[in-house]
Amino acid sequence: MKKILSILLIVFVLVGCNMTNTPTKKVEEFLMSYQTLSDDVVSDLELSSEMENLSSTNKITYMDVMQRNYKNLKYEITNEDVNGDEAVVTAKITVYDLYKVMKESNDYLTNNSTEFEIDGVYDQDKYREYELGEMLKTNYTVDYTIYFNLSKVDDEWILTEPDNTTKEKIHGIYNYELE
Repeated sequence: MKKILSILLIVFVLVGCNMTNTPTKKVEEFLMSYQTLSDDVVSDLELSSEMENLSSTNKITYMDVMQRNYKNLKYEITNEDVNGDEAVVTAKITVYDLYKVMKESNDYLTNNSTEFEIDGVYDQDKYREYELGEMLKTNYTVDYTIYFNLSKVDDEWILTEPDNTTKEKIHGIYNYELE
């Protein structure tokens, strides 16, 4: 009886390991890392906020905007195409349409520039505060189809680093008007 249980345990462990080592599971893990705000995602976001050259107040709002976007990211895996040690997983994602908000905020700036002046001089921080506030309260969403490439290395599926277009789609800032 012990021998049968041992064999069943080994089979269960091996099957369990293989079930998480599929191209689809790797893409799901990647997308869930955004939804759950993994340490890596938060670290990248903090680095990104530093590069945005924002005031300390606007950095906090920027972090709130992006974290809200990531937590509310929805996805559906629509296809997995495996060809030997290469795979492409197709996912449909839904994120907040921050690109649309940025565009509308810029249009508002163009038509109401004096609202963003201090003593007659344009104040970038004041505008960014407005823009980020609009992003934080938006309910606009947009759907994107993303193709994730993976390679099998030593029997482990590895997700290829997504390109900038894919990252912009995940962040909700992709300029879809260029398509």
